[in-house]
Amino acid sequence: MKTKLTTAEKAKILAEKHNPKENIIVISQKSIMNPLVHAEETVNRVVVQEGVKKIPYAAFANIESLTNVELNEGLEEIGDKAFYGDVSLKNIIIPESVKKMGNKVFLRCPSLEIIACSKQMFDTRDTWLAGNPGTISIVVYDTKSNFAREVKLNKALRHSGEKARAKHQSVLEDVKMALFEKGITEFVEKESLRQENDCVAEEKVLTR
Repeated sequence: MKTKLTTAEKAKILAEKHNPKENIIVISQKSIMNPLVHAEETVNRVVVQEGVKKIPYAAFANIESLTNVELNEGLEEIGDKAFYGDVSLKNIIIPESVKKMGNKVFLRCPSLEIIACSKQMFDTRDTWLAGNPGTISIVVYDTKSNFAREVKLNKALRHSGEKARAKHQSVLEDVKMALFEKGITEFVEKESLRQENDCVAEEKVLTR
């Protein structure tokens, strides 16, 4: 007869390395294969190491204290509701190597303002972004052309106060810095998704 593991026991299985002092969980190719249920203690950062190809269903769900996620280049797939309920997550960069994302990957992530991803993933956003209308913008980037642009998905920020706009700008600067480390040297902001759809000429820059 199978018995259920406690939350702490499952955390020991999934994490090859867990540094309580820094509140970091490091996920390797070996540990990602196990059911991912996290320890009750505070976890602020998750690092997915080289070699991991797929993040399974609800892998990092309900880590309320999680603010930083580092995904490895070489990752190919992110499963349904992978980051469900991560209420403190403000931004995330999806590696260009990711070719498939499941349904409602960021469901109930109210603090998630900016997501950076490839053009291919941007075009499928209706599936993986479903259930998270609070996301203000997506940064579409391409390391081959060293180019990125921010596409605003809604007008909520325009009608919000100065404090909210300053907060968004701070999050955006963090994303810019991370993309700069990937070699992105040119960044363009857009006013709205409608402008994004109308701007055919600029689209060629990303696909050249």
